[in-house]
Amino acid sequence: MRQGIFMKLETLVLIEDRLHPGSTQIYLEHIKEDVPEFFVPVGDYNKPIGYLKFKNIAKKGCFELSSLESLDYPNPHPQFSLTGVLYSRQAALEAHHAISAYQQAINQIDPP
Repeated sequence: MRQGIFMKLETLVLIEDRLHPGSTQIYLEHIKEDVPEFFVPVGDYNKPIGYLKFKNIAKKGCFELSSLESLDYPNPHPQFSLTGVLYSRQAALEAHHAISAYQQAINQIDPP
């Protein structure tokens, strides 16, 4: 049995139509795993429809959407779950600013 791979991300960027119309690339920064491909389950949580397959291209951390695989694809590994809340760029920047301001205030009270 394979062990799970934990991919902690600090930055994830999706770029559409970069190389040609319809292309999608994803950049993952500061990942510790060096994998040639990964899969993202798609569909409703209770009714999955398959897996998006991303392949590493050009350099480490740069992946391109290569295919949609069916549910019976043999051992789609590693899987990268995108569960949770996705924010617009503006909302993410506002949240980052608020967290940074809080961290600065804490550091003034109790320096590291």
